[in-house]
Amino acid sequence: MHDKNCAAMRHCAISALLALTLVGCIKKPELKPFTPAECALTAQMPGVPARRTLDTAGPLGQFKAVVYESRFDDVTYTLMCAQLTDDQVKALRRTNQRAMHEKTVADVVARMRGTVLATGTPESNGRVREYGYSALIADGGDRQRTSVSFFVHGSVYAQLIATYPNPASYNQEHFANLFTELMTLN
Repeated sequence: MHDKNCAAMRHCAISALLALTLVGCIKKPELKPFTPAECALTAQMPGVPARRTLDTAGPLGQFKAVVYESRFDDVTYTLMCAQLTDDQVKALRRTNQRAMHEKTVADVVARMRGTVLATGTPESNGRVREYGYSALIADGGDRQRTSVSFFVHGSVYAQLIATYPNPASYNQEHFANLFTELMTLN
């Protein structure tokens, strides 16, 4: 009987040690609130994002965007925002936003030679974002997935993009989705 109790205790101790080892191996980013001066929003990003500027064109014309990017565990977290001119905001209000967003996603998918897996309307602070759209995209070889959420808030155009490998670990996909979902409008 004593040997069975010792064996059971040894089994429990080994199981507990194995569980603690596995928990210690899980990669979990420390997401911190990040509020860029150029955007009227706060995103949850890992680490200290690198900043760059980008001159780009979209359905509303030319604009200069500010891009913040950080990486953790093979996931790239990107926040892009741009200040729209008064004329661009007025044009946006006259535009069919859903068609504009669908065309933007179609252009991205064509460049990636990918597939749209899902689309939706992003929310923030418990309400639907003004002029918003979200999509989950697989690249052509389905080696990576891109979760993108883009919207206009006031006169700021913003994109939150998380790119992760496929297949992804639970945490890679989970934190990529949290990044695009846990944004708050200021």
